[in-house]
Amino acid sequence: MWMISGLLFGLFLFKALGQIPRLIEVTNRDGYEAPSTTIGWLRNLLRGAPPLMTEVVVTVAVFLVWAIENPLRAWLRRARRPPERASGEGIPIILIHGYFLTPWTMAVLWWRLKSTGRPLYLLDYYPALGDIDRFVAQLAELVSRVCPPERPVDLVAHSMGGLIAARYIGQNPGRVRRLVAVGTPFGGTRTWALSPGHSVRQMRPGCDFLKTTVTEGGFPGDTRVTSIYSTFDQTIVPFDSSRLEMDGAENVVLDGIGHTVLPVHPKVAARVRRAVDD
Repeated sequence: MWMISGLLFGLFLFKALGQIPRLIEVTNRDGYEAPSTTIGWLRNLLRGAPPLMTEVVVTVAVFLVWAIENPLRAWLRRARRPPERASGEGIPIILIHGYFLTPWTMAVLWWRLKSTGRPLYLLDYYPALGDIDRFVAQLAELVSRVCPPERPVDLVAHSMGGLIAARYIGQNPGRVRRLVAVGTPFGGTRTWALSPGHSVRQMRPGCDFLKTTVTEGGFPGDTRVTSIYSTFDQTIVPFDSSRLEMDGAENVVLDGIGHTVLPVHPKVAARVRRAVDD
């Protein structure tokens, strides 16, 4: 019991400290008005407590799922191998999870989209800390296997998954009808150096990978893009690096939702459903 309590407290402390870069960035923006009284300062501080606790609880749940699923990953990958061609009505939807996570972190979005009656697939890319272009090749293999060339697909992605999707769109113009990205660092994140792996170096702001993935001219073809992100995101710093400044892009800004909570939050799920139905 003490061990579990210590783990939860340590995780809460880690997440709370993770808010510092976000707070520094937000409070130095033009137009920010600092509270004039101590009461106002405390009110602002307490306002962030509920979403922070939610972020901690969801992070623990995600870690438990990862700890259980990861040792069985190779077997599960074979067991849930999709059929050669998508069955069902409508355009297939492929869900792409984020950095160092598992496909089942997209389960809430999966169930929300299941009622569309459209074929749904989960991309299980690997190795976890590998090169994003390697993951793009795995996405390309999945798309070609479940969908004929003349049929477009929709992509729904969380965090780094959105960069995998964007990279795929750039290499395959016209193949993707709609991309819905949730908490994706299109402009990179200043927290990139806090995590291991080659893929995080590809999320460093200003790096060549990002410059060639998301250009000022937008995505090739007729792909429509929706970027959903939160001002409370402590992983993507600054949070508006998820914003897309290009013609035709839709940016949906939410508040009070942490990075890990984004793919399981009902508000996000509703926005995703609205976007794929459009």
